[in-house]
Amino acid sequence: AITFNAFKYSSKALLMSYEITQDSAFDLGALAGDWLGERIGRIQNDHFTTGAGSTLPKGITVAAVTGKTAAATNTFTSDEVIDLIHSVDPAYREGAAFMFHDSILAIIRKLKESTTNAYIWQPGLQQGIPNMLLGYPYVVNQSMSSALTTGQKLIVFGRLSKYIIRDVSTIRLVRLDERYADTDQIAFIAFMRSDGNLLDA
Repeated sequence: AITFNAFKYSSKALLMSYEITQDSAFDLGALAGDWLGERIGRIQNDHFTTGAGSTLPKGITVAAVTGKTAAATNTFTSDEVIDLIHSVDPAYREGAAFMFHDSILAIIRKLKESTTNAYIWQPGLQQGIPNMLLGYPYVVNQSMSSALTTGQKLIVFGRLSKYIIRDVSTIRLVRLDERYADTDQIAFIAFMRSDGNLLDA
């Protein structure tokens, strides 16, 4: 059994002067909601990727098992990427995808097969056809590690849909009119409660 908790996230306060709220031609409340939602989204992405699982959600790189360890500490090969694919049971490969940092994608785009010397990254040449890596789609996640050092999980492969995120409710935006009145400012702050874990490693 996996227990999903509810870790509380705060965007921290965004302060604005009353003058800017009165003089702006834009709906600053709506803009503030977008900015604060992005703040929460980015920290949640960090935690859903690498969270330890005790005081934070259990990130996918922590919950996933090791499929293939590269022989070298500062690089990996196209054959090792293929070995990573085949470390997943064939029954679970349908619907699978890769996930990695954009810097790792740059390295992967330069990898070639050992026999044909062809690039393993296959760009989508027609509209509506996604870029593929060895026949599987990929997701770029900037919260993944990009450090080519020992012990790093650089590439995730599997059914990413098996990572479940529990949002207790929608994001809550609060406007603080009185707290900063002595400096003639108002503040906006957002809160959300969420957890995440991998159902089947």
